[in-house]
Amino acid sequence: MIEYEVFDNITADALFLQGKHKEAFERYFYGATGLHDSRAAFDVAYMYHRGFHVPTNYPLARKFYRAAAALEGGAALFNLALMEIRGLGA
Repeated sequence: MIEYEVFDNITADALFLQGKHKEAFERYFYGATGLHDSRAAFDVAYMYHRGFHVPTNYPLARKFYRAAAALEGGAALFNLALMEIRGLGA
């Protein structure tokens, strides 16, 4: 596992946009689970929701969206509401 002192979303986002989803996921996951960063939790949820680098997994997507929402809210709450409306990962 890669360890960082802070979550660097710019580097993680750049990796994601370059198609380096595995490296981006590792950074997002560490930020979410190791540093409790809301943005990182949202990005992990999005990757599980859409199946980037990891298989689509709606229950895990909801788990990470809930974690992001508890930390900060915003877009994570919106995506949770959409998943609820569509019956995904219930």
